[in-house]
Amino acid sequence: MLAVVTTRLLVVIVLPCVLDASPPVGTEMELTARGLAAAACTGPQSASELLRDLTTGKYDSKSRPNLMGPATQVEVQVSLTSITQVDDKSFSFGVSGYFRTMWTDARLAFYSKAEGGCLDELKVPVSQEGRLWQPDLYFENALSQSWGSSSVQVLPSGYIVKSQRFDHKFECNDMFLGKMPFDRQICRIITGSFSESADEVYVKPYKGSQGVLRPDCYSGTVDWKLEHLSSVLDTSQKGTGENMQPWTMVHLEFTFKRLYMYYIRGYVLVAWLFTMASWSGFFIDPMAAPARVAIGSIPLLTMITLSNGVYEKLPTIPYTTWLNGYIFICLFFCTLTVFEFGLVSYCLHVEQRNAQRLTVLKSLSFLKVARAGSLLKKSMSRPLFGLKQSLPESVQADEGIPGPKQSLPVSVQAVDAIPGAVSEPEPAQPVPLGKSLSRAGSQDLSQAEQSDDAAAYMGGTGVSELQQAMLQSAFDLFKWDKSGSVSLKEARRSMRNFGEFFTFGQVESMFQKLEIEDGGQMTRTHFITFLRSYDSIIPHKVFTKGFFDMPWSYQVDYAMRYSYIISFFFVSIVWLGMIDWYEDSVDRLGQCSA
Repeated sequence: MLAVVTTRLLVVIVLPCVLDASPPVGTEMELTARGLAAAACTGPQSASELLRDLTTGKYDSKSRPNLMGPATQVEVQVSLTSITQVDDKSFSFGVSGYFRTMWTDARLAFYSKAEGGCLDELKVPVSQEGRLWQPDLYFENALSQSWGSSSVQVLPSGYIVKSQRFDHKFECNDMFLGKMPFDRQICRIITGSFSESADEVYVKPYKGSQGVLRPDCYSGTVDWKLEHLSSVLDTSQKGTGENMQPWTMVHLEFTFKRLYMYYIRGYVLVAWLFTMASWSGFFIDPMAAPARVAIGSIPLLTMITLSNGVYEKLPTIPYTTWLNGYIFICLFFCTLTVFEFGLVSYCLHVEQRNAQRLTVLKSLSFLKVARAGSLLKKSMSRPLFGLKQSLPESVQADEGIPGPKQSLPVSVQAVDAIPGAVSEPEPAQPVPLGKSLSRAGSQDLSQAEQSDDAAAYMGGTGVSELQQAMLQSAFDLFKWDKSGSVSLKEARRSMRNFGEFFTFGQVESMFQKLEIEDGGQMTRTHFITFLRSYDSIIPHKVFTKGFFDMPWSYQVDYAMRYSYIISFFFVSIVWLGMIDWYEDSVDRLGQCSA
């Protein structure tokens, strides 16, 4: 004992004097001083000797420190190097860094240099780490694990720091993609003791809140920004009945914010532009069918491609994301243009058919008796514009027209019996007068008008009862209120059904040319004159027309030009304002909230 005290006094007195000489570094005098200092320490001279001394004897690497005392405090920390991925399709994220575990084991305490020992820290070789007790920690939500090099340091107080390189992939089941691409996601690394409860091993974040560290200026991945890091200690009861025990789990939280400009440029802006291109089709002439079809179908197919592209990035989720919803809105409007052109095409078809009916209607006033009888006999089997037309039974009997229970004769012998009629060969194809007036050939009508037959014209002398019935049938088409005359409003409405879209002023001008007084009605006599002189009394085209004076096809186009663009902008603005509300409105179907 006296020798040890004498040696220490010698080191304290002599060593400073030797060092004060300040010889050059690495000189023989310095090496000698260091040798004297090493010789002056007590205990093991190397880390392997110290580790052997500490872990032999009563030390049990399978028993935790302070086995019969309070729980061993274990601190954990993740030193982040990078976020390898944030995969919202598989609900996972990858982290690379160093996982550090800190605890105190008093059984491994030793003297530092200041206390006369030979070492200030003990670095445990990897091959010898099994000689120490270590907490049985695991990652609860790890999908795959890849461990790298590790190091264990023991300080003189018995405080142990273990650091190990890792590159793991973790679950992130709390992801909610409803606000995509304006969403934030909180993903967690959940770690704790696997085999020992909180009464034995109490796991907590390093210094209470420093569970995660990241490098300076590190912001995240190319499509996700690492916005915030935090640590949460969760204590829960596990087990059943008498086996219920507390367990502590550390939640290391990573808050990511999606960088949305990629989706704005690649999806939202493209969808908006193609919807505008679809809208421009309303300004193309409806008669240019190829152009209208192309401008309607190309944006529609583009919307479908964009929608499929978004769905490829997403898992099978039971709700719609904000981005999918907006693309669907654009898809709906693009589809609307296709249906609108279908409606316009149908209106054009009706207008053309009605224009052909007008040609037939004008020719009725010049048909000769025999020709009129032939046309009538072939047309009365169908109603005109859906209105059932009938002739007096006396006319049917006199003129050879079949009654309700009679069938049409094959020949026109009955028509030849009409006084003043001239027999004409039966046309190869019958031309109905009724609902299919538009199918009546103008060539057949002109042949009837140019005949040299001397029969009387309709409305003139010698008009037969058959011709009177034909006239009455045509006149009834203009009488919407079933009165004996046609008003200005009825005339305008009837002309629209024959493909002529006049304003009230134009119809009034026609009434004046027919010498009908203001506010007067068109009688049957005026109607005959109206048909025979139609081409001469037709009004001049006006410079502008009101919306309700346009053809139906143009009305549909004009209405869609304004309603389409207004509705689309309104829905887009509302949808953009629904970003914050959208998450609360979508049923998350049992997903856990943070």
